[in-house]
Amino acid sequence: MRALIATVILSTCMLGHAFAQTVVSPDGYWKTVGDVSNVPRSVIKMWTEHGELFGKVMNGFPVNGEPLNPYCVNCSGKFHNKLIVGLTTMWGYAQNQSDPNQWLSGKILDP
Repeated sequence: MRALIATVILSTCMLGHAFAQTVVSPDGYWKTVGDVSNVPRSVIKMWTEHGELFGKVMNGFPVNGEPLNPYCVNCSGKFHNKLIVGLTTMWGYAQNQSDPNQWLSGKILDP
């Protein structure tokens, strides 16, 4: 499931095609879109720190005019009922030494 979520986030991010071909560092702000609806879902700030890739939710977009739920009610453990905006949802990815366009072995939280 984590690999699927990572694939969705990284492949549906704004400029995702260019990222996969030319960008070694994904640092910056990325817009995610729904894999089925193809509508904007969130803005994620991605950054590298000490060789690890991280991502944090900076903004969310309502779907079909419904209000956003600001809390991660479906999350478990320490993430349950945390504010989604500002929540670190990607961590621990290490850059593949043989292909710098790949990031491996991290975790993704799907709020």
